[in-house]
Amino acid sequence: MTHTTLSIALVGLVVVGLVALAFPGATLAQQATTATVEAESTDPGVSTTHVVVVPIDENTTGDVQGLRIDYGDADVDTREIDDNRIEEFGIDRDGDEPGDAVDVRLDDDITDIESEDDGRVLSVEVQGGRSARVGDEVVLSYRIENPPVAGTYDVNVTYNPRTVAAQAVAELRVGDAPATSEPTPTFTPSPTPTATPTQTPTATPTPEPTPTPEPTVSPTTVPTGDATTAETADPATAATTETESPGFGVVGALVALTVLSGVLWRRGRRGERR
Repeated sequence: MTHTTLSIALVGLVVVGLVALAFPGATLAQQATTATVEAESTDPGVSTTHVVVVPIDENTTGDVQGLRIDYGDADVDTREIDDNRIEEFGIDRDGDEPGDAVDVRLDDDITDIESEDDGRVLSVEVQGGRSARVGDEVVLSYRIENPPVAGTYDVNVTYNPRTVAAQAVAELRVGDAPATSEPTPTFTPSPTPTATPTQTPTATPTPEPTPTPEPTVSPTTVPTGDATTAETADPATAATTETESPGFGVVGALVALTVLSGVLWRRGRRGERR
């Protein structure tokens, strides 16, 4: 390396050192921080409050000088934001206050409120003199209209843009549906009523008529020797009885013959006597 080249390099290092001492924030321009942007009402297109919160770390301690909020493609208009629409601006010590509550108010120290880039960018500056330390949060809230379409939008937040210029990308959520050309309606299906089963009446079988039994004729007991018994008797038995015992007519004929023989015998005896 020649003497001339070495001299130029040393001069360059001295210049960079002087710039770093004169503008300490320039060395932190590439430092990133975290930030959040939340809408109190997430309904698309409504007028609501947006709350911007920037946590303070080792790279962002010192005087609070301002915030720059770039909504990008979120389709919002910051041109109507003025002192009357700023609701809160200040420092939340230790970051323990809810919502946009602060411990040190900075809204009376605001020196400029500007809308840039056709209303997409909001810039708020203060005069300085109020320091934020590690663990604190810088809070800014204001009235604005939500994007007309539901979705999640990237919002670029720059803390102390004139000095530290610490940048972060926050998400603004609007509605419940993803970003589309038009909100997609959500339909809740109506519950389908449970059909009550119709009971089919069970047919009661008609009993078949029970036939009335014919009365059983009990045979009348007939005294022995009666003519009815002879008529109801078995024909074979009756024939056998007539063969074995002579009927009443045969006995009567024998008796008549005997009487006639006796009469004739008596007449014969009388004739002999004469």
